Amino acid sequence: MFLLAFLLGCDVVPRRIEEPSEVDKFLSMQNYASACVGLKNLDDDGLRTYTAQQLVPFDTRGDARRCLCDALYVADAHRADLAVALGVQNSKRDDLAKCFAPALSDPAVEDKDKVAEALGRIGAPAGFEALEAVVKSDADVATRAAAARSLKPSSAARHTLIEAVLNDPDPTVRAAAAEGLEGKTQDEVVSAIGKVLDDDTDNNVRAVALRSLMVAKAPGAMTKVCRTLMNDEDATMRVGAAKALHGTKSATGIACLKDRLLEKEENPAVRTAVMEALGASPSDKAADALCDLIHPVMKLYVTDKIAEETQGVDICTFQNNRDHERSYECVNRAYNKGGLSCYARNHLGRWVNDLGGKAHRPLCPGMTPN
Repeated sequence: MFLLAFLLGCDVVPRRIEEPSEVDKFLSMQNYASACVGLKNLDDDGLRTYTAQQLVPFDTRGDARRCLCDALYVADAHRADLAVALGVQNSKRDDLAKCFAPALSDPAVEDKDKVAEALGRIGAPAGFEALEAVVKSDADVATRAAAARSLKPSSAARHTLIEAVLNDPDPTVRAAAAEGLEGKTQDEVVSAIGKVLDDDTDNNVRAVALRSLMVAKAPGAMTKVCRTLMNDEDATMRVGAAKALHGTKSATGIACLKDRLLEKEENPAVRTAVMEALGASPSDKAADALCDLIHPVMKLYVTDKIAEETQGVDICTFQNNRDHERSYECVNRAYNKGGLSCYARNHLGRWVNDLGGKAHRPLCPGMTPN
């Protein structure tokens, strides 16, 4: 029968597809129904993702559209296929978002927070509308929070997010809504974020709001964030302030981050967030700051413990990742500057040697000879 069908020129749909090359072959023949079989191989997530990616451009073809829709959410099996959803991310296709969205209202579907995130990544207006409905619903906290975060690309969702950031009873959702508002610069958004910073009783929510305030370039935002980074007694707020300055190009912001490490910061999470913020900045001033900070960070924070076993002191790695060409110069200068503990000299000596130089590494208490 197969031979007869072949001779007659008919398309024969295979029972199973195992390899991406099979998908490619069928698509080259414009045999979309056969290519779609790749979406049914539940043993191979990667193949389903690949198949979906290859089918997305053929949105005018009935077979391609139909099988993608059927694979995204299988109602009878209560299955939302995250691998297929990964393949259609950034497609901005309303039809596919509408196929996937009903999974969020199916009580038997698992991992609805991941489903919400996947729906947001499709990037379609219909998907964002469905996510807004979730934020407004009585869905569990993880799902509402995931939906709120996933609304970040949608300007139209700002009113829903404002309502959530101000009034949702759960701080996890309010923090997610603050994150979702990041990048939105309308006056009502800035006003809502300001109210959160003034009135919310949860510091996790307020810390996330700092980033949204900075991205919106609200008046006085830099002053407020720097003041928080330097003076707030709560480490969560200081971490939030450092994250608000992540990747900043502003000379003021870079100076603020540098000052935070120069004025002793006891919390290692804050120190790490500051170094991450400087490392993400494209500014030459940030690269200079990381270089200049190696000696004071070693002097302030590596005093009586092995550096490799101490959190929040890995300044050399951040500097090296940001400006590798200057690493030897920066580390060697810090090593030779003096005034360092045995542990700091041991740590910097290792870096000097790893970067091609030659430095003595003293053996400190608690260390064993290599």
